[in-house]
Amino acid sequence: MSIEADAIRALATWYGNLSLYRDKLPAMGTLCAALVVLQRLRTDFDLDIERHVAEQGAQIATLSAESVARVLAEYGETRQLTKVGGRTNRGARGDIADLLQTIKGLDLATESRELALTAMQRHIVDNYVALHFKKKRVKARFNADHDAGNLISEILANAQTSGKAGAVAEYLIGAKLALIYPEIEIRNKPYSSGDDQVGHEGDFQVNRTVFHVTVAPMAGVYSKIQANLDRGLKALLLVPRSKLEGASQNVAMLSKPGVGVDSIEAYLGRNIDELAKS
Repeated sequence: MSIEADAIRALATWYGNLSLYRDKLPAMGTLCAALVVLQRLRTDFDLDIERHVAEQGAQIATLSAESVARVLAEYGETRQLTKVGGRTNRGARGDIADLLQTIKGLDLATESRELALTAMQRHIVDNYVALHFKKKRVKARFNADHDAGNLISEILANAQTSGKAGAVAEYLIGAKLALIYPEIEIRNKPYSSGDDQVGHEGDFQVNRTVFHVTVAPMAGVYSKIQANLDRGLKALLLVPRSKLEGASQNVAMLSKPGVGVDSIEAYLGRNIDELAKS
């Protein structure tokens, strides 16, 4: 068996042990990290994980959308895989440490390293990255006789099956805000970027009102809302209508007024109906 075949077989074992997330696929950030680390190993064959992480020790060094795109282009893939390059994937360090151990087990001779490493990169691009490009898109069937809120509900239910409901809800709310407030720049952030990481009060903010969008309201969102109120801001919590009653009860327990609660379906549906009548 050739060294390329051995390398791909070892890579497949590593890939098969990765945790699965949306669309029952491993984290895209882990694949991005793997491509960049394999690229670095081609010129500096150091299998110590500490040599491949940034100073803070959590993120993979030199990992960015640009570095990932360069590796993909080397293997003929020019489509954009990611805008953030996997930088927000906190689990990548452990996954890459396992990959380095896998490579160490191959006991590669100096003259065979380039063959093995490039074979692994090509296999990731052709087989694993390709699966992310083939992910199913969220679909919904429009019926003009149905209430617009029901259409939003169907979209969210469809998105839930692939773990995308939170992202879809956030993107839809952002689109509505951009439509009704054309004079204000509504930020378009990657869904994987947390509010605290990028220095924002919530998912969106219009003047003094902070918007929190979530399909699974947990304790953390109420803490963020309380922090908004403590800073003299107002807040609007948007949740699925199935979560509206519970969210309203939790908001009522906060120490200050100034919080609104609405269902995502109603908030978006009203605007769709208004546009349809105009």
